[in-house]
Amino acid sequence: MSATDTGSSTRTGKWTATILPAACTVAVYAWAVWCFGSPAAPSTPVAVAVGAAAILVAAVAYYLLVDGVVGFWGALALTGGLLLAVASADQSAGRSAVADCVVVRVWAETRESFGEGGAEKTLHHHTLRCPGGYPATLAEDRRVAPDGGTVRVAYDPRRRVGPAVEGSTSPWRPALLAAPLLAAATAGAWRFSRADRQARRERREREEREARHGPSSRRPPGGGRGAGGEEGWSVRGRGRGWWLRRGRRPSGGRRPRRGW
Repeated sequence: MSATDTGSSTRTGKWTATILPAACTVAVYAWAVWCFGSPAAPSTPVAVAVGAAAILVAAVAYYLLVDGVVGFWGALALTGGLLLAVASADQSAGRSAVADCVVVRVWAETRESFGEGGAEKTLHHHTLRCPGGYPATLAEDRRVAPDGGTVRVAYDPRRRVGPAVEGSTSPWRPALLAAPLLAAATAGAWRFSRADRQARRERREREEREARHGPSSRRPPGGGRGAGGEEGWSVRGRGRGWWLRRGRRPSGGRRPRRGW
């Protein structure tokens, strides 16, 4: 492969790795928005399965395109950014119906993130009694009302997204959390792409080889000899070269310079 082809391949691989986080974010966010809001959206199991598969494929592709430990941590950052993009789509989804519900009971659940020693998050599950029977539960990171109290809940009549306290949803918080993760994944892909490392290694090997043996050179076809292997004189015509056997001269009586 020539140096030009190698450089073109390196640039293509580097740009592919660099634009992967942004392209995957747009695709996953668009899929989530369509699933949450479109009347023709697929069922919830299908939507979740396709979204999870897309996030997994994006993480694996990033790991294969980015070198070393940066590829691993960058894939994790990309996964977190994509999940936050889905959360942002969920928060921005329409909850057109509102109901005044009575809180029957509240119980707290503590979750630990990233295994042992990770950050803990407490989720409060509210059992509700609403007109029409829906929604029946509400999960929030805080207690929104005491037992027997009333809370105003916004929900989607098609039940595509979970209910929430009226006015509490905002897509900006998950979006702001996703931005640094996706930026870190993009910067890592630009700086540590596998294609870039391969090009640097090939360039270093070529420089070492030239330092040992000197730049490679090729002899002209025929080893500097004319037709039939006989040494001759080269005379440059109009855009083409032609050979004269020894002893023959071009018209005009001038003998051409040898090797010209």
